[in-house]
Amino acid sequence: MEVEYIFEEDTKEPTKIHFQFSREFCIQFGISFVANLLIFITGTHIGWFGPTILKLSLNTSEIQLTSSEISWLTATLPLGGGIGPVFGAVLANRIGRKNTILLATIPEIITWILIAYAKNIYHLCIAQFIKGIIGGAAVAVVPMYVAEISSPQFRGINGMFFQLHYTLGALFEILLVSFVSIMVNAWIASIIPVLLFVIFIWMPESPYYFLIKNEIENARKSLRILKQSDNIDRQLEHLRRVVVEEQNEWGLL
Repeated sequence: MEVEYIFEEDTKEPTKIHFQFSREFCIQFGISFVANLLIFITGTHIGWFGPTILKLSLNTSEIQLTSSEISWLTATLPLGGGIGPVFGAVLANRIGRKNTILLATIPEIITWILIAYAKNIYHLCIAQFIKGIIGGAAVAVVPMYVAEISSPQFRGINGMFFQLHYTLGALFEILLVSFVSIMVNAWIASIIPVLLFVIFIWMPESPYYFLIKNEIENARKSLRILKQSDNIDRQLEHLRRVVVEEQNEWGLL
């Protein structure tokens, strides 16, 4: 699904879209950067695992894992990741893209606390399974949100944050685990979802989601923030038609 927020009058000739730095770009760029912190967090799930397994395999580790337990711990993250996108997609359409991203930060914080005080393999497996669900949900909802709040000429540069944040998140954990204990690492890593929640709560919801819910005025307010303009009637009307056409196509009306 691709949503256009800048539109020209219908013409036979295609309209060339020019990229330019503006207040509109800065707002959408900043919102996309913050939203993708959830992808950064997903990257930390991958970066944490390898170095931590090496530490848990040492005789000096408080939780010493056997090869069988390591196999179970390895399987729990992708297992959760397999069902996570379903939760992400359902929640995104039920409670909104923004609220789904915010909601994902809460279990993320809890899982790091669980890891910090883990006493056995079961605690770690539960934490990894939940992290898998969070990561899967993030992969479903974050690109959806970024695409829907980005104007066409900014969508490409905003979309680059996905891979960038994921890679940086993995690298962050690989380096961090090497220098601190598992408990200290968990407390440091838990700061990121807290920051995401505190900052992202001020971000606008997707206008597309508001129109799906027939909340026209909320969609108008959201577009004003994203476009940094009061002249959004044409964009709003076009987006409303897109929503109606898609709902008719899927037999929802």
